[in-house]
Amino acid sequence: MRNIKFVMELLDKQLGVSTGASDFGYESVTLDRSELDTDLLPGYFDEIQTDETLLIHFYNVYDYIVYIVADVKDSRWWLVGILKAGKLAFSRRFDL
Repeated sequence: MRNIKFVMELLDKQLGVSTGASDFGYESVTLDRSELDTDLLPGYFDEIQTDETLLIHFYNVYDYIVYIVADVKDSRWWLVGILKAGKLAFSRRFDL
């Protein structure tokens, strides 16, 4: 699982959630920007200039999902978000 160390440190630092790598489920998918659920994204997502097709990495542990929105061509990160029980608890953009 790529990025698992980053995800584990992010959950610990931002929400105080301690995890191990074996606790996670993981999936990567490509989606069109229009397919993203805007209720799970920060309000500023529309300001981020991306291509139409995006690579989304999901990391699932306990009641949390960490997602990374990345460029499908070069895997450059645009956004990281943490959902807690289906609600956005943290986000960080990487396009600035």
